[in-house]
Amino acid sequence: CPPSRYGRMRVLLVLAVLLCPGWAVAGDSVTYDAADELAARGAVVSAFGGVTISAGRPALRQFAADGQEAVVVALGLMDVAQWSTPQQLRWRVRAALGDLRSVPCVIWVDLRLLSTIHDDWPARVRVFNDILEDEAPLVAHWGYYSHGHRDWFRADGFHPNRSGQSAYARFL
Repeated sequence: CPPSRYGRMRVLLVLAVLLCPGWAVAGDSVTYDAADELAARGAVVSAFGGVTISAGRPALRQFAADGQEAVVVALGLMDVAQWSTPQQLRWRVRAALGDLRSVPCVIWVDLRLLSTIHDDWPARVRVFNDILEDEAPLVAHWGYYSHGHRDWFRADGFHPNRSGQSAYARFL
């Protein structure tokens, strides 16, 4: 994500949060780690370790039913880690976005390229992040924002430590 695009997206995300005061986050272990920080910033959080996009869809449907004005989707890590095909990933993203069609503001958080999860992780994440660029109304570029901040993460390069949890919550 080039800096100019990142700057434009940051402005859009700030405006989206300002214009949509009721917000919720559905996520996996990365979001779970930052749940207290996110809740302190007014988010309704549904996050669990090991959750896939499909497993997170009930929370998305509940957020839509509850009338949340903004929903942040931070799912996909497990889908990519479990070797889902690009077609499967695209279908899951579309299905999750379909669950949120009544929500005025939907933002999907991309995945970090840097990690020790798998040797081919960067290539697999690029595929997923490209799908998000094609399908999601707004993409929050956590990968770009957190780049160069190795000190925010545990040894796996993906899960945030305490300072990373604060940074993640501020970013969202």
